[in-house]
Amino acid sequence: MDNLFSFKFLNAQQVVPIVINYSKLLKLS
Repeated sequence: MDNLFSFKFLNAQQVVPIVINYSKLLKLS
């Protein structure tokens, strides 16, 4: 269970900047 949690946490850390960049692109267009 701990490995699954850490995997999801690392995934979240990678996804957050992508979401921020995506929202910036939406604001620009």
